[in-house]
Amino acid sequence: MKEYSDEVLGMHPMYAPSNPIKGQKIVLCPEKGKKWTLMETFWMDNGADIHVTEPESHDKAMSLVQGLMHFSELVVAETIRKADMTGSDMEEYSSPVYQLITDLTARMLNQKPGLYGSIQSENPVK
Repeated sequence: MKEYSDEVLGMHPMYAPSNPIKGQKIVLCPEKGKKWTLMETFWMDNGADIHVTEPESHDKAMSLVQGLMHFSELVVAETIRKADMTGSDMEEYSSPVYQLITDLTARMLNQKPGLYGSIQSENPVK
């Protein structure tokens, strides 16, 4: 990073870009320099919930948070795929929590497979 810039800031908005900023979590990982506080001010002025941490702490936490969520969604998807029931059959018996889980699973399945595959296969915390 030294050869590219005197200012390096890792930034991870923890929400979908379609959501408003206010109240959303933003993780900032300042690596070099001091100008990163300008971004911190921007996010704070827009009502974001800021968390400043080391890149290593962020990466370890995200490997668990994302890895566990995506893994559990993959298990749900595979179990439903193997079941001898249709979506309509399942809907007859679904609770609100089950519906939330299947909605999250469907959302994941409609994303780019390579993203979730790499999160699982390259996850350092296994």
